[in-house]
Amino acid sequence: FKRDIDFKGALERVRPQEVAAFTRQLATLLKAGIPLAEALGALAEQGDNKKLQMVLAEIRQKVNEGSSLADTLAAHPKIFPELYTNMVRSGETAGNLDAVLARLADFLDAEHVLRAKVSGALTYPIIMMVLGSLIMGVLMVVVVPKITSIFEDLGKTLPWNTQLLIFMADMMGSYWWAILIFIGLAYWSFRRWSHTLKGRAVVDRIKLRVPLIGSLVRYVGVARFARTLATMLAAGVPVLTALEIVKKVLNNTVLEKVVEEARDA
Repeated sequence: FKRDIDFKGALERVRPQEVAAFTRQLATLLKAGIPLAEALGALAEQGDNKKLQMVLAEIRQKVNEGSSLADTLAAHPKIFPELYTNMVRSGETAGNLDAVLARLADFLDAEHVLRAKVSGALTYPIIMMVLGSLIMGVLMVVVVPKITSIFEDLGKTLPWNTQLLIFMADMMGSYWWAILIFIGLAYWSFRRWSHTLKGRAVVDRIKLRVPLIGSLVRYVGVARFARTLATMLAAGVPVLTALEIVKKVLNNTVLEKVVEEARDA
């Protein structure tokens, strides 16, 4: 039974909100004077997420063996990214780990709010695009063929654009399965290409130039850059190290290059 729980826990996903809650609780316990190992043990026992419980138990064991908290966190980069571990390391070095963790929890909460706002702003356009595509599909497959039969009965020569519309409707009605396969393959190929260095650079450049979306991507990138850099500098991270880490949260190669040039300068 315990193996079953551990197996499920290994597959469970740790959400950013759970990491933020853990960070704030750890900061509170440390500020109250509770030793780090005991605080980690208490949080590992009372958590709801099985995977996070397993990770915290492992971190507590390594801390008890003499490892630093930052080094043990760095062993789990998918849960605690480089930015997180570097801030913890600076807090351990300066002796103000509780204050750094509290500041880090505020940062994670702000990131979650920003991500929710961006998702909310993009939800409506995506829904409308999907609905519009479905409506166009129904019109092309169901409505246009019925209108076509009326034109055929009249026996008149149709304009080229109308003939093109009828041809497309016939294609969609007869070869819809081939079109779906082609769309799937095209999407898969685009995903693979966009994950290459050259492809990602092209896609990121296009993102910044698309009307409305480009401004949103730029504003989100600037907001993340400013908030992350301010949080790291306040935690005592050197400015060059902070810039090297901050560029990775921008998620855009064009903006990353700007930060690299600023760091070099």
